[in-house]
Amino acid sequence: TCPALYRLTMKESLQQRIPNYTTRFGFGLHAGWAIEGAIGSALKIDPSYLSPNVKWSERLEGATKIYGVLVLMTDSFYDLLSPPVQKLCRKVDKIKVPDSKTPIDLFTYDTKAFHLDDTEMKFLAEDGNSFWESFPPINTEAWRRQFEKALIPYFKGQWDVAKELMEECLKDHPNDQPGKHVLATMAEHNFVSPASWKGYRETEDI
Repeated sequence: TCPALYRLTMKESLQQRIPNYTTRFGFGLHAGWAIEGAIGSALKIDPSYLSPNVKWSERLEGATKIYGVLVLMTDSFYDLLSPPVQKLCRKVDKIKVPDSKTPIDLFTYDTKAFHLDDTEMKFLAEDGNSFWESFPPINTEAWRRQFEKALIPYFKGQWDVAKELMEECLKDHPNDQPGKHVLATMAEHNFVSPASWKGYRETEDI
């Protein structure tokens, strides 16, 4: 999608230093207030945005690697989507970080990854289709609802039930990373929710 970045990625010296190096895209989506200000000099001025919400977007982008997804969004962003688009997404976790007072729900939009070697963006249709038609989800709505159904006992601390339901989901999509992440979280406690479980995962990784 970016010829210059593709040429840099495939540069022989870089590939020799880091064999099979590639560039991965990740998108963190959040909505909230921010203070805009100008930084720079008389020769060049750039806008800057200060807010805890800006930090959340950065966190989410990094967390796409943890969850193995292309897009990760908070409930604040998800709530701004239209109902038809919300149906194309799925909840993947509920977390709380140390500097946040309340837990947040995390959602993803499962679509195919972008490839740098597609320099002409041939995967983009030129027939006036919307983004959602050009990049449809890689799973069905029925499966996404089945996944969210498996999260209900997970949040409630009924991890034996959650384990069974999540493993059933992974039969159709065995490489689904969010599902594996939930199973790994429960496996750390032998699939028995700890007494400290409050219906969400407390983490410092995001």
